[in-house]
Amino acid sequence: MKAAISILGMTLALAACDAPTSSGNTPATASTIRVAANEMQVDTLAGGAFQGRAGSAWTEAEIATQVASLECSGRKPATITVAPAQGGFSFSGRC
Repeated sequence: MKAAISILGMTLALAACDAPTSSGNTPATASTIRVAANEMQVDTLAGGAFQGRAGSAWTEAEIATQVASLECSGRKPATITVAPAQGGFSFSGRC
């Protein structure tokens, strides 16, 4: 019984460690997440959509190629928007 309670407590503690936040209880968004120059962060959204950030070492073409591989099963995204952002690029689109 004691072990079951400890495991339950650990599960609850881990569940409390939610997604990163930018401040307080506000979930982090693509515009608030910082990435290193050579890093890319991609979030998969519903309906084949995606969004993310890439560091300053990436080019727009490299971002589109990587997203095609990671999110669109190797196919070119139907839409993708890449825009300069603090420290690199932000992007979003749909497969």
